[in-house]
Amino acid sequence: MARGRKPQFSWGPGLPFRSGAICLDFGYTGGFDTELPGGERLRGPEDLTQWLHQHISPAVAAAAEQDLAHALHLRGCIVDVARALARGHELPEDALVRIDALTARSGVPGRIDAPAAVVPAWPVECALATIAENAAATFSAGFIRVRVCAAPDCDLIFYDGSAGGARRWCSMRHCGNRAKVRAHRARKATSPPT
Repeated sequence: MARGRKPQFSWGPGLPFRSGAICLDFGYTGGFDTELPGGERLRGPEDLTQWLHQHISPAVAAAAEQDLAHALHLRGCIVDVARALARGHELPEDALVRIDALTARSGVPGRIDAPAAVVPAWPVECALATIAENAAATFSAGFIRVRVCAAPDCDLIFYDGSAGGARRWCSMRHCGNRAKVRAHRARKATSPPT
């Protein structure tokens, strides 16, 4: 299969794709639209709120239409930079500036051990700043850590956070396992019979 085809498996609710970085996971809500089945996941402010509650903090306030617009713009910037890094292309300056501008704002503070009724809701803008901060840290590692899956039929982009920087596959359970099976079959086919 040619590179660029969608993976032949489903990332169902039980097996979510983990990119290795929260900013890339945010990109996979629909920004990397050709690379993961499911299409757009942020169709409205309530979808953004749910994603932020699950991935950033349940204390984030409910998103409004304007928050969704800001989130989709940030997501587009993240996707543009990630694609450029993973493929060794020149980085889009406007996307870097937008991400950098958001990191200047305060992110979601650490967890506060207090009853939920007395913890004030954190603005969506703070949650987006947290994602932007993660993007800045992730992209600072550069192309050495932001990669495209090594499978010839998979274009998923991930962050290699492994100690030795040896992650090659979007997932060992899928592409990595398929590659191992193919390599085993190839060795078996070329080894002399015993």
